[in-house]
Amino acid sequence: MPEETLSTFPFPSPQPPQEFFAGLPQTNTEQLKTQTTIGVLPGLPPLPPPPESVQLVEADPHQEYWCSKLFYDESGLRVTPVGGPVGTPASVTREHAPYGYLIVRWGAKRLGAPPTIPSRNLQDPNAVYMRGWVSAAVPGHVGEGTQWWSMEGCYSYALRTPYKEGDVLTIGAAPFVDETAAENSVPPAVFDLNIVGPNQPPAGAPTNPITF
Repeated sequence: MPEETLSTFPFPSPQPPQEFFAGLPQTNTEQLKTQTTIGVLPGLPPLPPPPESVQLVEADPHQEYWCSKLFYDESGLRVTPVGGPVGTPASVTREHAPYGYLIVRWGAKRLGAPPTIPSRNLQDPNAVYMRGWVSAAVPGHVGEGTQWWSMEGCYSYALRTPYKEGDVLTIGAAPFVDETAAENSVPPAVFDLNIVGPNQPPAGAPTNPITF
């Protein structure tokens, strides 16, 4: 298998605006939204769809706005099956130090002028910008001729050190509210050990935790 590098994996091209999907049969809509994958690593999750919290602001020039972050981490561990009878645990070895990726995806619609959009500059030395795209539709015209702008974008960053459950995840803030990105953060306390665990391991499973 050839050596994997940051530059050898595909990255999504701009997708059609949501108006394109509206005219298609419902059965094809979700499939089209998820066909394009973000690929700086094999197996990276599909390009996330727009979040549920689309913000509609009728009294503001931004009629629709959304932004989401996907925090992806790679442990650097490899699990290798070993020869032996049934129940023999697989071998775990460390290939490299942990690292990660951060995917920022956003969309905005605005009357009268281009929307205010996120800068690629995260002001974070831990996040190394790798690649991205910005898609802008030709402005339409409504009512008395006012322009209607629609834009989308996606940025991909390599994280020199990945985020862990003990870290604060800064999500962001819309440009038309009196909030800062840091105010809308996910604190470590929201991760609960009793939601998907503890697991009941199978008989004969290792009891010593991985510490390397």
